[in-house]
Amino acid sequence: MEKIIDTKEFLELLKKRERKIVYRKHAIKQAKERNFIHNSMETIPIFESDISRNTPYLIVEQTCETPEHSQFKVYYNSPLGGYSVYILILNDEMFLRSVYRTTKNLQKKIFKIERSKIK
Repeated sequence: MEKIIDTKEFLELLKKRERKIVYRKHAIKQAKERNFIHNSMETIPIFESDISRNTPYLIVEQTCETPEHSQFKVYYNSPLGGYSVYILILNDEMFLRSVYRTTKNLQKKIFKIERSKIK
């Protein structure tokens, strides 16, 4: 089940404790295939920059396979247009599970979600 959560709530959760960023192999592979990073890189600087800026556009809490973990889909405005999307799993560490950029159809859905929050 997915649920939109407030940005402040998410940022408070992130700030509760210092977490080490752990990149799953799948996330690094996706980042290379989707031109977030070069083939020789093993970290994703744009992700680290986005997380440190504390300016997510939209946060969706997702059901996680293990109950002691929290999973989130986090959208950040991309300098290339659209959004960069990160799937994060939080517990004692911050795991980056997946990374991608939005499509036009997804951008339209996000816009509708944002408009419904205004009403």
